[in-house]
Amino acid sequence: MTSAIYRIAIVASALGCAVQTGQALADDPSQVTEQLRAENQALREDNERLRTELTQLQSQLQSARDQAIKATHSRDATEVTLRRQVPLYTRHDPSSNTSTVRSEMVRFRSAGTLTAKQWLAMQYSFAGQIQTGPVDAVQAVIALGRTSQSYQHVQSITFLVDGSPMTCPVVGYTNKIDTTKRFKKRIRTSEQRLVVELTTEQARLIALGQQVWVSFARYKLPFAQEHHTLFGAFYARAILGR
Repeated sequence: MTSAIYRIAIVASALGCAVQTGQALADDPSQVTEQLRAENQALREDNERLRTELTQLQSQLQSARDQAIKATHSRDATEVTLRRQVPLYTRHDPSSNTSTVRSEMVRFRSAGTLTAKQWLAMQYSFAGQIQTGPVDAVQAVIALGRTSQSYQHVQSITFLVDGSPMTCPVVGYTNKIDTTKRFKKRIRTSEQRLVVELTTEQARLIALGQQVWVSFARYKLPFAQEHHTLFGAFYARAILGR
């Protein structure tokens, strides 16, 4: 009984203190206002500090990304340019104010007939006379000579890069027919050309591939070292400006 009365007394005392504290705050509202202002100022300072830290982290992240991209390009350029000494030719068209960069034709060493001829060249275009930045795409030109079959309806060509297929669209076709005289006979020959569009990233992957095959219709043509060199030269020129 005594302990119960003691506990009641303690609770009553606590309630009395709370009532007195509440009454004091009610009697002095300016004290409440100042306390709220101080808490609000502390929250603002914390928010500003967090914003500053976030900005610094974003800047560091962007800097790290830029350095990673630069390092990747530098590494690829080093690997690429070790074997890329290909003459490239630029021709400007005043009527359209565009310039086209082209390479020489590089022959495939196919296992087909001795009379068949398959060649590969690269090209890309840019506005004006001076290239001021990277381009988005390059084109591979595949020339087929001394063939009786038409490849006009080929819509895509697959590059098999280290076992991974990379399908690219055919965006152009030409068929040049010539007549030559041989042993007092006129012989009609034709050269078909397929223009294949590739992104610069696809050109980079092909350039750095160890084993590359070009596959379409009945053809499966293996890349020689010269073809890797050709793709590398165009990647370096179109993207890296080298």
